[in-house]
Parts: sequence; structure tokens; C-alpha cells
Amino acid sequence: MNVSRQPAAVPDDAGSGAARGPRARTRRLMLETATRLMQAGATPSVSEVAEAAEVSRATAAFTRGHRIDLLKDAIAPLKHRLPPREFNRLAQALSLIFGVEVLIVLKDIWGLDSRKMMSVAQWAAGALVRAAVTESMAGGNRRAPATAAE
Repeated sequence: MNVSRQPAAVPDDAGSGAARGPRARTRRLMLETATRLMQAGATPSVSEVAEAAEVSRATAAFTRGHRIDLLKDAIAPLKHRLPPREFNRLAQALSLIFGVEVLIVLKDIWGLDSRKMMSVAQWAAGALVRAAVTESMAGGNRRAPATAAE
């Protein structure tokens, strides 16, 4: 008897060495749900994503140290369009506008409300992505910072 609320279908990447097990399924479900909500125009909190995914909020907590993975997952569709060095540079640049720090700056320095803070952060992220793609297409390989992952 299948009592899981998650789809019974095997994900496309299951045979490619992707992580398996309950944690991996929950993580994929949370990321898919967050993506769907954001594509619909929402800026959900972890609690809202957990509720939409029908996952316990306690189970859904993102643990410290996973920002790099989250950023790289978010820009994964660009992996085939950007060379590895430029892909890593884009993830590094996006990390500047990812997290509570950017919201504190926009609130404390600029006095923006939540809606405007999210609008500015989303605009900045879009500008960084467009710049990375444009530079890559133009062959403008500027010197990217080295990373520990390289």
C-alpha cells in the first residue's frame, strides 16, 4: 500500500546516479514545488513551499551550508549554455543577492517594503543571468574568479 503523497513515478534522473531515498525525494519535491510557485509569480517562504508540497515544515528545513547547491540547482538550465567557469561565476554573483542579507540592506538603507525588496532582488538576479548569457554568446570570457570547486 502506497501511503506517500509524493508521485509514485520514478524521476527522469533516477538512473543517472541521482540521490535516492526519502531525503532526496523530499528535496526534489520541495525544489519542484518552489519552482512551480515562483513561476506562478509567488515568492514563497520555506513554510509556504512545505505546505504546498504537503511536507512537514520540520522536514522541509534547509540546513546550513546548502546555498551553493541551491544556487546551482536554480541555474541548472543554463549549464549547457555556459562554460563551467562562467557557470560558477554566475552562481557566485547570484550569491550576493541570495539570503536575508540583501533584504536587510534593501529595508534598512532604502526603506523598501517586502514587495519592492523582492522586485529589486528578482530584477538583479535577472540582470546577472542576462549578462552571463550575453557575455557567453559574445565570447566575452572575462577573467572569472577561481573557485574551490574548479
